[in-house]
Amino acid sequence: MNSEEKDYTGKILVADEDSLLAELVDYHFAPLGFKVDSCSSIEEWLSLDTSSYSLVIIDITVDNGSGLQIIDMMRQNTMTDDIPIIICTKHDNTENIVAGLNAGADDYITRPFSVSELVARTKALLRRAGVK
Repeated sequence: MNSEEKDYTGKILVADEDSLLAELVDYHFAPLGFKVDSCSSIEEWLSLDTSSYSLVIIDITVDNGSGLQIIDMMRQNTMTDDIPIIICTKHDNTENIVAGLNAGADDYITRPFSVSELVARTKALLRRAGVK
């Protein structure tokens, strides 16, 4: 860890039907101090205390529904409406990007992506949210 990196104590939730994204996030964020959890469906998401997370990374596609539905539910709940959300998906057309941002996502990254870019964007969102 270089001198520019901060130690964090927060939790990141990865909502994606592909477990590889969660593994990648865990590999790169656990050394910074984050605990990383994952879910692959709306049912799993509903069973979690999502208000305990510092950040959510979500795909537009999750089992049994849409990541946009999860974003909408988070934004309508006063316990989760201010948690930063990054959409990380292969859907790279303008219509999907606009829909994701309009649904309440704070950022949108298309796959394939640079891990260093994901880390930098995450740190920027957490910094603005005041997460240490």
